[in-house]
Amino acid sequence: MSFPTPENMPDLNLSTPEKSGATSSVELNETLLGSWIKRLPGGDLEKYTELYLDALKGFNQTNSNEHQQSIMLDLFRKPLNDLLFSLTPLKLSKIYPDLDERNKIIATLAELMAELALGYNKLIIDSGKKIANLTRNPIAIFAVNRACEQLSYMALHAYKFNREVPNRVFNELHQIYQLALFSEVEKKIPFINQRRRLQAHSSIKERYAQILLLSISNPYGLKSGEVLHAYQIMQQFAVAAQIAPLPMGAKVIAGQFYINCLADKIPLPSELPMLENQTQPPTLVLDTKLALGIVDTLLKQTSGSIESPATIDRNVLKQLIPYFNTSYERKQQRIPVTGNKQVTLTIGLSAIHQTLMDIRTRTDEDISVSALPWDILNKNKKGYLVCRRDVVGNQKLNVGDFVAINEANPNEKPEIKLACVRWMKTDSNDKTKLSLERVDGEPMAVKYSLDSLSKIRPAILFPETNQAASLITVAGVYKRDKTIHIIPKKKRFQLNIKLNKLIDRNNGFERFTFRDV
Repeated sequence: MSFPTPENMPDLNLSTPEKSGATSSVELNETLLGSWIKRLPGGDLEKYTELYLDALKGFNQTNSNEHQQSIMLDLFRKPLNDLLFSLTPLKLSKIYPDLDERNKIIATLAELMAELALGYNKLIIDSGKKIANLTRNPIAIFAVNRACEQLSYMALHAYKFNREVPNRVFNELHQIYQLALFSEVEKKIPFINQRRRLQAHSSIKERYAQILLLSISNPYGLKSGEVLHAYQIMQQFAVAAQIAPLPMGAKVIAGQFYINCLADKIPLPSELPMLENQTQPPTLVLDTKLALGIVDTLLKQTSGSIESPATIDRNVLKQLIPYFNTSYERKQQRIPVTGNKQVTLTIGLSAIHQTLMDIRTRTDEDISVSALPWDILNKNKKGYLVCRRDVVGNQKLNVGDFVAINEANPNEKPEIKLACVRWMKTDSNDKTKLSLERVDGEPMAVKYSLDSLSKIRPAILFPETNQAASLITVAGVYKRDKTIHIIPKKKRFQLNIKLNKLIDRNNGFERFTFRDV
């Protein structure tokens, strides 16, 4: 037997662990497993994740009863999820400067979270064979909650490292929520009283809404470290958001996103799902109107930066809110490519500076990161959408970085434009897409120093045109009213300036306006 589902939904079809070899070495004692996990080499992430994955895969092959499964899976769960929320892309790049090592750890962590989700899926199915009534099966309700959590974390991990969400994650989330909704347990916060009390922290509805709200809010456009904060913000919106089956004969309504529960997709606005035979699939409606109603309350809790988990970054919140509005659209539609099919992107402030200075002698490192041809997918006056293979996880390229664009042919005079990376995503075939927004104005290579004794460093200057003059430097320079010394290209004079308003910032760059002293 298995749990009943709505009439318009097929039977539950969740991924489960693949059967493999012997499991004689698997630890089935909860005390010993807890001690083993604590002894893992946390300082060596590569070894830690490999050992963790082997043990979890082994446990998922066992035929332990549902009570033991729930206890043991929760022992595996906590350290892994703690790592998810503590390991930022910046922190990982500092621990492992080597790109291949980082990519291996990111992939192993993704596999670990997938394996844990498989374990909870298995627990749902195994417990359903005993008691097929979900409302009378506390272990199954608990497993549904945990499976929803872990599938959400698979998506969150992908967003955090600008990776494509693994196949079936959203399809299985939709199935699980439909199951909970049909049995009217979606708002329960489940617990199990066993040798250990196991307690969920949120309802299935809140877990599901939280990841859906993040998914419709352009997570690939968030800067390093902002994804986790955005997910925490969504916890407050998830309580207010409404999710319900689409009524018969319903029409598109502003503020509503539509979920095709047979598909592996995030909610979409403006169009009702439709199958090839022009029938409507089982559809849920995510309504964001009530969530938008608490924005003013949240803005009162905000600060200018992320200072603590309880503090909401006003800038991040303002980035997210427009996407809750179903009428929010791109300011300018991109058009198909005509003319050049490729651009060369110069990456890194030093390399951009050298390009603008027209210095041909560059270091090997500058050449390797800057001489990158990218295919143009589409473009408009405001920017480009480009793609390239084999730049997966490149931490020299992040959302918020500035890049120099040269669209000229090799035999033409270079016309250098500056752009900012607005979003970035790498798919399962190692193809990376970048959305680039052009910076208005003609960039100039200059140098600056903080005082007469400080090292002279490269910067990019945008003279005043129809907007205030601005300067791009490495991160950490900006402080309002701070004085720095600008040295132009020809070095005939030095300009002293005071810093005004911060325009943009990420872990590598800052752009700010200034005034003459």
